[in-house]
Amino acid sequence: MPFSLPQSVTEALLRLNAHGFEAYLVGGCVRDMLMGIPPHDFDICTSALPEETMQCFADVRVIETGIKHGTVTVILHGEPLEITTFRTEGDYLDGRHPSSVAFTRSLENDLMRRDFTVNAMAYHPEKGLTDLYGGRQDIERKLLRCVGDPTERFTEDALRILRALRFAAQLGFEIDKATGDALHALRGRLSLISRERIAAELLRMLASPHAPQVLHLYGDVFLAALPDCTRFDIDALKKAPEGHTLLRTASLLHGDPNAQAVLKSLKLSTAFTEDSLMLIDAYDAKIEPREVPLWLAKMGKERFDALLLLREKQERQTLLKEVRRALDEHLPFSVRDLAINGRDLIAAGLPAGPHIGELLESLHKEVLMRKIPNDRDALLKRIKE
Repeated sequence: MPFSLPQSVTEALLRLNAHGFEAYLVGGCVRDMLMGIPPHDFDICTSALPEETMQCFADVRVIETGIKHGTVTVILHGEPLEITTFRTEGDYLDGRHPSSVAFTRSLENDLMRRDFTVNAMAYHPEKGLTDLYGGRQDIERKLLRCVGDPTERFTEDALRILRALRFAAQLGFEIDKATGDALHALRGRLSLISRERIAAELLRMLASPHAPQVLHLYGDVFLAALPDCTRFDIDALKKAPEGHTLLRTASLLHGDPNAQAVLKSLKLSTAFTEDSLMLIDAYDAKIEPREVPLWLAKMGKERFDALLLLREKQERQTLLKEVRRALDEHLPFSVRDLAINGRDLIAAGLPAGPHIGELLESLHKEVLMRKIPNDRDALLKRIKE
């Protein structure tokens, strides 16, 4: 079972070995390689203490990324590699973070603290796979299972509850019964997790291929993470394209009257929240082809294009044809793009006041509906009428 590794990764492992230290690839990269998925990054664990790791790589740039927790980043052949000392952890007093971290020379002690069996394997190009908890077999069975007692794992760190949902949604794995029972039983502990971390895990889960199946089985856990949410639409989620976080979020929440409160509670970016709410508002709207310019002005092309991804193929093609037509005609999608402005109206004899803006909005709508051209003389004539 030899894996093809980047030169920098192999060199880092063997250099640590040459200095008398154990070193392995661990975690997600090992899981992905066993599944035939190219890893996004390679995490290295070693028996070397952080200071010893830095001495092994004294001839290259080393960044003290998280030296307090045993992690340094080594820049080897231009590639950053995170190298972390084997460690054990103290009690999780706040249900999220260990009260202490202690370095160990034992790979076994390091692996036993990890969350799921598929993430608790180690690999060395010469020694092969170290699999103490049956992670490889669980991959073959497509099973997500905690290392040790699930209740203990989720009590230690409540974020693991959402990580379980995310991994199941990403990998298409069934959740082991004991692990699943603990997810349901301990879902209330999600109140211990910051809204930002909840948002990060949930958005990654929603964008994943198997999110609808996971939500069907663990909707109560999802609602525990989002106490403001009153309902969610799994069927709508299925229609939204995989990987499109914005559309999947809007589709799932579009029928919830508390959608705005849900999104704001997650402390997402203003842009993501506004885009989601606009898509939610337009989700069930009937769009006439002649009204496409109005929708483009209201939503912007990017948001409108996203909305069309949720429509049936024939309707989408009809509306896209109208989008191209509107763009080819160079219609003014903003009042600022009209051929006249407020000063022109005042110069034409209209008194200043709020009604100037209202008139411009009215003219803008008529131009978008192609009732009058975006021409200065035509617009002034329309005002006089």
